[in-house]
Amino acid sequence: MSLREKLNDKKVGMGVAVALLLVACTIFTYYFLSHSGVHVNVSSAYYSDDDGQSYFTDSIYKFAPFDHDGKTAVQAVLAESGGHDFVGYLMRYIPEAQKRLQKKYDDAVKNGLSAQEKASVLDFMSTVSGQMEVKLPGSGHPWLPASQVGTLNVKSPSGDMPDRYITQP
Repeated sequence: MSLREKLNDKKVGMGVAVALLLVACTIFTYYFLSHSGVHVNVSSAYYSDDDGQSYFTDSIYKFAPFDHDGKTAVQAVLAESGGHDFVGYLMRYIPEAQKRLQKKYDDAVKNGLSAQEKASVLDFMSTVSGQMEVKLPGSGHPWLPASQVGTLNVKSPSGDMPDRYITQP
C-alpha cells in the first residue's frame, strides 16, 4: 500500500491530522504562552491594609475585609499608568457575603480542598461579587456598592487616567 493510499484511509488520515494538531498546539503554547511575560497567579490577589497607600499579595481565599497584622485589609485593584503601578481602588465584601464565602471555603478545606472544590469556591466568589463595596484609596472616600465601580474617578498619582487595571499578581 502506498503512502497516498494509507493517508486516504480514514483512520490513518485522522490520526495524522490529530498528531499535527497536537504538535501545532504544543508549539503555540510554548512560544506564545510560556514566553509572553504574563503569568497570572490565580491563587493570589492584591490587598491593602493602609487605605491603598501600599499593597501586598496574599491568598485569594482571604475574603476582605480581614485582619492583617492587627490592621483591616481589603482587596486592592491595581492600575498602571506610564509604566507605574498604584492602587486604583479598594474592594470588600459586605458582611453577609463574606460569611457565606468563608463557610463555603471552610467546608471545602474540611473535605481536602480538591482542585474542583477550589474552582467551586472561585465560582461562588463571582456569584457574590455583586455583594461587594468599592472605594477610592485615601481618607474621605466613601464605600459604594460595587455596581457603582464605573463612577469611581480613578487617577494615577500624577493625575492621569490608568492605562490598564491589574487584579491578580
